[in-house]
Amino acid sequence: MSDNDLPVLLDSFTLHLRAERKSPQTVKTYPDGVRSFLSWCARSGVEPALDRPTVTKLTASLLDGGAEPATARSRQLAVRRFSAWLADEGEIPADQPPGSVSAGRSARARPGPFNGPLRDPGMPIHVVQAAARAPRLVQGLPAL
Repeated sequence: MSDNDLPVLLDSFTLHLRAERKSPQTVKTYPDGVRSFLSWCARSGVEPALDRPTVTKLTASLLDGGAEPATARSRQLAVRRFSAWLADEGEIPADQPPGSVSAGRSARARPGPFNGPLRDPGMPIHVVQAAARAPRLVQGLPAL
């Protein structure tokens, strides 16, 4: 696969997302993120390699340019999903995904009352559902 194949493959990826019945936002966001990556590569003189060092450079460039961490994370996710799809299609080796790169605190899961296992596997689901509907019982925990 050459770098010139990526835009054509991006069209196929977009079609795949639609066929998988992904949300309209996902169908827009993932290809936009990959196009942003390819555009950044061209502007920066970086080969559009779908690997960790290149995605790290993209992330650093976005954050250094003032992008929000959530934006950087969105671009990473788009490139990772595109890379995973390319591997599934046999276009790139499956052992070379770009991986995940930290984009800062706001891009990670925030601690909260349900940050971890939601329930004991032996607990009936109706108990969990009732607890989720209950008003706030502990000072400082957000209402659900």
